[in-house]
Amino acid sequence: MAKRTRKVGPAGRFQARYGVRTRTQIRNIEIIQRAKHICPSCGHQKVKRVSTSIWQCRKCGTKFAGGAYHPRTESSQNIEKMLKGEETEIKKTEIPEFIFLRGKGTGGMEQVSANGSLSVIPAHRGRLSGIS
Repeated sequence: MAKRTRKVGPAGRFQARYGVRTRTQIRNIEIIQRAKHICPSCGHQKVKRVSTSIWQCRKCGTKFAGGAYHPRTESSQNIEKMLKGEETEIKKTEIPEFIFLRGKGTGGMEQVSANGSLSVIPAHRGRLSGIS
């Protein structure tokens, strides 16, 4: 027997009612909702939806709360990343060896390091054209 709802999928039960956009949204949601998902505890692809926001693994029997249509919502994934420390780490700014250069009246420059010590750079090394 031929498939009757090849394009519309589970929204075929609505026939021509409710409009194309609504039926397409329902189709996309129900396909994801009724699929088998990966269990967070055992890792098998056996999680099915029991009722609204309640999901159960058919392999290990773990019941957990998730989203209405997805077992793991986008916000819960972000929270898990933050708790595990996988969130993009703040880059530590390295203290540069030399904080700043200040010009001297004779054409040379003084270099002040992070620990506060001063060193004098001769005029020929401090110019932009001949930095070595």
